[in-house]
Amino acid sequence: MPIVSEKVRMLFEERKIKVRYDLVLESIDLGRRVATFKTPTGAVETGYDFINVIPPMRAPDAVRNSPLPWQDGPWKSDGWIEVNRDNLRHKRFNNVFAIGDVAGVPKGKTAASVKWQVPVVVDHLVASLAGKESASVYGGYTSCPLITRLGRAMLVEFDYKDNLVPSFPGVIAPLAELWVTWVMKTMALKPTYLSMLRGRA
Repeated sequence: MPIVSEKVRMLFEERKIKVRYDLVLESIDLGRRVATFKTPTGAVETGYDFINVIPPMRAPDAVRNSPLPWQDGPWKSDGWIEVNRDNLRHKRFNNVFAIGDVAGVPKGKTAASVKWQVPVVVDHLVASLAGKESASVYGGYTSCPLITRLGRAMLVEFDYKDNLVPSFPGVIAPLAELWVTWVMKTMALKPTYLSMLRGRA
């Protein structure tokens, strides 16, 4: 989101954090504590004290190696399921829906997104079984608690159009670094995610 990106850029500048873009991690030499990155001008080695590696996201093999992924377009290479972004129904297989990480939509790969996706899919499934149409629409809701420093975080919530859609207007400002958002992220969300993984949420 442009507005969030600018806010984070300002925070980095204010805190004298050096940022480098257009680097893709190629390898790590743990013994030397050196990471090698691919850049537009060639490979670059960088020493590090601490490194946090986030692998590229892609659909699991069972989905990627099935007939379900996008056949062309921006989500083809990562194997996301080819769904209509508004109702999450497969574009070629009418009886298939996708939610969460495997859904090939421009936003919505968070647990909070799934909370908004499930009722839409359920409405469409129930309507289908009854031989009817559902008007339920998923607008791309995504939530990202963004930790900005120890004891502070921002709760960024947005939709397909990059509109800020706060759940707690007047209580949690989307671009404010707040302790309550930190508590939500560290104390409330972790147990919720673990419950979801165990099928209890």
